[in-house]
Amino acid sequence: MKRQLALACAASLLVVGCPAPQQVTLDIFRIEGDVYLPQGDTSLIAQAPLNLMGPVKSFIDPPAQAATGLVKAPAGIEVRLIRIDDDGKPVSAEPYATVKTDANGHYQLDLPTDQVSLPASNLVVEAGNYASGKFLRNFATSANLDLSPVTTASVQYLVDRNEPLFSFPLNVIAESQTLANQGTQEINYATVPLASAISNTLVSLKSNATLSTRLDQLMTRVISGSVLAPSGRVASVPPAMRLDSWLVPSAEALSGLQSVGSNVRVNLYKIDNNGNTLGQALATTLTRSDGKYSLSLPSEALISSEFVVTVGSGSSQMRAMLSGSSSLNISPLTELTTRLILNNGTLLNQPKIPITEFSPPEINAVLDAVQRSTDSTNLGGASNIFAVMSVIEPVAQNNSTVKNVLKTVAGTPSPTVSSSLPPSTAQDSIVLTGTAPAGAVISVEGGTSVVQKALAAGETAFSITVPLKRNSSHQLLVKATVNGLTSLPTVVSLRADTLNPVIDTNKIIARNPSGQSFETIITGSSGAIADSGRSTLVIQGGKLGNATTIQTDETGAFSANLAADSGDLLSLTAIDEAGNRSTASIVVGGPGPVVTMVRQESTIGRDSPFASRVVTIEGAGFDSNLANNTVTFISPFGQGSTNAARSVSSDRRTLVAPVVEGLAQKISDLPTEVRVKVNVNNIDSNDTRSFTLLPSITQMIQTQLKGNGQSEFFYYDKGPNFQHILMTSQSASDSSIWLMDINGNVLNRDLASKITHDSIFRDLTMDSSGNMLVSNFDAALLGKARQLPGVRSTYRISKYQLQGSGAERQLFSRLSESADLGAEPGAIAFSSSNNKIYVALPSKGQIIRMDYTGEIFGRPEVLLEGLPKPIKDIELDAGGRFMYITVGDSVSMFRLTLNARGDVDLFESNYVAPMGNGNGRLTVDGLGNIYVTLGTGIERIDEKAKRKNLVPVLEGKQPTVGLVYVEGNIFVNQLNVADFFRLSP
Repeated sequence: MKRQLALACAASLLVVGCPAPQQVTLDIFRIEGDVYLPQGDTSLIAQAPLNLMGPVKSFIDPPAQAATGLVKAPAGIEVRLIRIDDDGKPVSAEPYATVKTDANGHYQLDLPTDQVSLPASNLVVEAGNYASGKFLRNFATSANLDLSPVTTASVQYLVDRNEPLFSFPLNVIAESQTLANQGTQEINYATVPLASAISNTLVSLKSNATLSTRLDQLMTRVISGSVLAPSGRVASVPPAMRLDSWLVPSAEALSGLQSVGSNVRVNLYKIDNNGNTLGQALATTLTRSDGKYSLSLPSEALISSEFVVTVGSGSSQMRAMLSGSSSLNISPLTELTTRLILNNGTLLNQPKIPITEFSPPEINAVLDAVQRSTDSTNLGGASNIFAVMSVIEPVAQNNSTVKNVLKTVAGTPSPTVSSSLPPSTAQDSIVLTGTAPAGAVISVEGGTSVVQKALAAGETAFSITVPLKRNSSHQLLVKATVNGLTSLPTVVSLRADTLNPVIDTNKIIARNPSGQSFETIITGSSGAIADSGRSTLVIQGGKLGNATTIQTDETGAFSANLAADSGDLLSLTAIDEAGNRSTASIVVGGPGPVVTMVRQESTIGRDSPFASRVVTIEGAGFDSNLANNTVTFISPFGQGSTNAARSVSSDRRTLVAPVVEGLAQKISDLPTEVRVKVNVNNIDSNDTRSFTLLPSITQMIQTQLKGNGQSEFFYYDKGPNFQHILMTSQSASDSSIWLMDINGNVLNRDLASKITHDSIFRDLTMDSSGNMLVSNFDAALLGKARQLPGVRSTYRISKYQLQGSGAERQLFSRLSESADLGAEPGAIAFSSSNNKIYVALPSKGQIIRMDYTGEIFGRPEVLLEGLPKPIKDIELDAGGRFMYITVGDSVSMFRLTLNARGDVDLFESNYVAPMGNGNGRLTVDGLGNIYVTLGTGIERIDEKAKRKNLVPVLEGKQPTVGLVYVEGNIFVNQLNVADFFRLSP
């Protein structure tokens, strides 16, 4: 009986935890699925009626396709498995296998395992004729594969990226298909010819910014290459002959190395300083039949010598350290390079240099020296990895070039300094002891002067006195120099501290909240024990018995429970890390509330958006009768009280209360610290505990967006007659401009519905006369069928006239357009102070300037070029004096100072350092604050370029992507979420 290969884990080969295939004999691969055609299309049908069996099934798991107008194909359509090249063309006229659909549009392909290796990103299941454009395809990456216009366009989309198909890991293909499925849900395929259906779907995918951005992110974290071994074998058993293994790359510099066969497992591991793997594989995949592999690096994997790709085990193991290149072969030469770096101390007869000190260029330098040293080595018939390593390892180890390169790269080992040093000292100097290479000169920088000491020949231990500046923090850099080569520094951080800590009893409360014996709480807020670091607090009292010792945090705050009663005198002694000390005393108060901690939630969920902000107050002495608890909030901008507590715990130690309004006057006041005080039966608690007040977040229930969440740009139209929010939106192949009122309610979901246009809208602004300026480009540039054949296809700025008001407001006509910009435009800004238009060309790293005097487009000129790509957004301040630019995948912010002519007077490339991944959209409030969206939430940048995290995350922890400041509020949307949110003070 034939046995089948289960591919259930094929699409997840890069996910940690995916089990390895069982080692059993397999006779066939089986692929099956359904074929779907546009309703009414007969291009693949020969003398057979259509089978109208129902809606499309899911071609990937999860969700089912929502595209309408697709029906199951009739019986008799030929389905085949073929190999395609990087241009999408069939490699051979002969398929690996063929079958015909049954009456339910279903097919089942059985393939002998000695003919083909699956899954594979350069094999497709196909129906129809590729040359005619009337065909369906899907990558052969799963056991269940449906064929439809969506799967076909998804394959072509990856082909058109002009990257080797083998370099697409299976998880990248799976995610691209998921996003393609989501982005085409609104397409109706009924009565559309098959060729047009594929073309329209491909246009939709290419205009999907979420899809392209996500694939760019994934592919920048992809490594791929060949696994090369003696005679193409990792282990002693040769791979089975395969008819599809015709592509064999030339051997590396070492003769006799060839590509291994298919199904050799490649793992990514983190290793320690001795080469031992740490934990499970971070990623795993299998080689293709031509010996090539590709995998995506997970977020925890760094381009570093600590991470290796590896095949085999024991004496057949081969490893390659990540060395900065997306192309990384694995061979005996990379294994030898790995061994030399791991064993550098033994080879160089010196203390070992940690592998973390070897940078990617240095790894490549060692590999290059290894290749040169073994280029002409006679392997003497060595036919396996162990035998080859036995021959080439001593050759490299005894090669002077290899040793010199390794010594130059490794350098002099850093000194080892005793780990018993205190973090702080009350003395004017510190004695450092440790070890270093024999005969080294030890130098220490970072004290009041540089000190040195020379070790004698054969002497490795050192002791050196370093002078320190009183009451100052020091970073001491300890280096060793041997034969002119100086080591990397060993860093010693400490503080010279002769000042006694200060005890502020005004920030300390000791209270017996319930009046019961031996139930006292003592708590100190930030600054209660003022010192340069942590302090130890010793508390003594007549009833305490042994002293109670607690540790403060870095701010000097602390809390503890004591066996003391009301009226007891407590003695406090604070001792800092240098041994300096001070004393104070405090009397335990009578019954009453105590607050030890306050917190406000920072996230919202679909089922519980913030209707109002609440805080959880922890402490003791709260009243179970809710109305007897009055909570007072005190901020730098206002204060207020409430006796409407939501709940009190049964032990009276936790109270939940709503946050009152009026604690912040404007959104730029936030985030801010708010102190909390609780009054119970006319007894006040301490008011020394605080929480960080974040904006009030409201989900706009009636406003549901339809775009992908990433391509939207917002603009606040503050015209004299109309005040509206405008938003560009991309949904499948449709591009539209939305209109909302200043409260975030949708008035019109397509301002351009009354005009015929070919535009893909990007960003927009308004000129001084109330005309709309839109950065856009002709959809025909993405292959979409033309609506206006008489209009040339360009990348441009277009000017539109608007008419009507409220929900009736519409684009009335296109008045004019700019000259071709030469590349797809992104963000746009208009300065009424100098009549200049500025537009970003994200893929070119350019800012273009255009004169707009007399509301006539001038010639596009490059204002700035060479910026990191992509350019995320540009924004002008209210006066048009400053331009803010967000750039790059890690979202840095630049600032331009513009003169009256619109030229750059000052370029500040370091205005805000990289902030992390995110969409990088900008809005300003006219008060000197800039707001930017990141994957971690929304950041507020103040007028001094200082960052404040305004909102950590929103619903579902999806990245925030677009935002606009409107009359004291900020409206924001998220990636792939239809909800719209308002942030208010």
